[in-house]
Amino acid sequence: HVTVSDAITNTGKELAGLILHHRAVTTVKPDAVFLAGTRASSGLGRVREPSNPTVLARYGNAGLGLVAEDDVLRLHALCTADADGIGLTDDRLALAGGGSVTLEWSLYPVPEGDYWSFVNAVRRAWEVSAPVPGPFIFHSGFKPGQPPEVYAQWARSRSLKYICGGIAKYPDGKYAHGTGILFAPQWVAAEKEWTQKLRAAAPEVTPIQYFHAQISTEPDGMAKYADCRLLDEKGAQVMYPYQYPLPLYVPMRENAYGKALWGYVHTLVDEIGVGGVYWDEQAYSADLFHYGEPWDGVTALIDPQTHAVQRRISCVTLLMQPLQRDIIRALRDKGLFLMANGQAKTRTIRQEKLVFFTECGSYSALARGHLGSPIGLGNHHAEDSVAASARHVRDMLQHGSVYHGHYYHHAPPAWNFTAVMYPITPVELHAGYVLGRERIHTAVSGRFGWPDGGAAAVTVVNAAGERVEPAPVREVLEDGRRLYELRIPGDHFAILVRQDAEAR
Repeated sequence: HVTVSDAITNTGKELAGLILHHRAVTTVKPDAVFLAGTRASSGLGRVREPSNPTVLARYGNAGLGLVAEDDVLRLHALCTADADGIGLTDDRLALAGGGSVTLEWSLYPVPEGDYWSFVNAVRRAWEVSAPVPGPFIFHSGFKPGQPPEVYAQWARSRSLKYICGGIAKYPDGKYAHGTGILFAPQWVAAEKEWTQKLRAAAPEVTPIQYFHAQISTEPDGMAKYADCRLLDEKGAQVMYPYQYPLPLYVPMRENAYGKALWGYVHTLVDEIGVGGVYWDEQAYSADLFHYGEPWDGVTALIDPQTHAVQRRISCVTLLMQPLQRDIIRALRDKGLFLMANGQAKTRTIRQEKLVFFTECGSYSALARGHLGSPIGLGNHHAEDSVAASARHVRDMLQHGSVYHGHYYHHAPPAWNFTAVMYPITPVELHAGYVLGRERIHTAVSGRFGWPDGGAAAVTVVNAAGERVEPAPVREVLEDGRRLYELRIPGDHFAILVRQDAEAR
């Protein structure tokens, strides 16, 4: 690939806006166009998706892919396709007098214009492969006062590795979001009890706790943190859409709410004694843009005709990022596990290599994880049976993604197929299968193996989530390499586990 760095400086004294187009112009209509990982049915469109800031066009037996690289362009970029070409457009760039920024983007020649070839080329260049540890679920229903063995048996019978507690609550049942947790001692005490008992009785299971950096229901918080509120275009504080007010803030290193947020962190780590933290909506919540102060130094609304700056706005992600990185590193220094909802929206956070998942109300959303952590949360449909969970696995594989749990709403079976699925470090993504360093997940037939011909144990799972025995697999040699030939029905999937996976 070719990477281009554009150093842009405002040599004047006044605030200046710039609409910048990176375009590949052609007189030939593409055979197919993908915008942010989703095929544009008409071949035209525009999408802003920082998690997958890409455009791919296929022309006969060749293709061209464009991808935004740096933090600012990833957040600003519109992925576009129109009648005469494809491109990345920054329509919100603004610089104060004397200000400067460097925007980076890359062009990838893509053999045969295959989307997955493009994705895997970018993944290799970005070095995004990170382990998916699993199995994982959310669970906030532990009854207090139980013997430690009860918690341990509950987790082991479900083959769980990570269990996440719920959102803090006040005695009246309303959420004690954010710094509100400091005013919910009864809830903290209850979470501390099951956490410590589980860690003692089942040390192989990691209890983690919920963390949200922007929502706070602290009493009188809207007055206390007035200068930290997330504001909309009318100057009103943004509320998370819920049945009662959940105020949103922009925590930063320097502001009052950012400093208070450390109390939330210390409550989870030092009082409850968590083994890890789940960061909900890590990049931003409800709105990517903030219409108040302070300014992020690079973002504005610009008149598309005159290029005049209509008003300065800020990317919430850029404002919060220094504090977020401080918290991530503080938790890592304590050896704690970290997982987040969403995907990294910037290169800075991507390089921290958290475990991210994508909520899966729509399977098309899984494209957001193709250039990062290709994990789908099992919330596309209700998981009220083992078969419903198995369907999630198959459907997510068709979108190049790895299944991760959600809630365990059924009695545990004699055998959990998730017990053999993890850890997996995704190396290549494809439609129907994911090639990992330790494991291969596939919902399609074919010959599978590793470049060095490593031996594998193969498990095939049917539509009911049961192990198929004997597994319909045949070991073959191809060019001196050991491969495993699978012929499975469309409602089955298979897991190949390297026999030396644990050592790796």
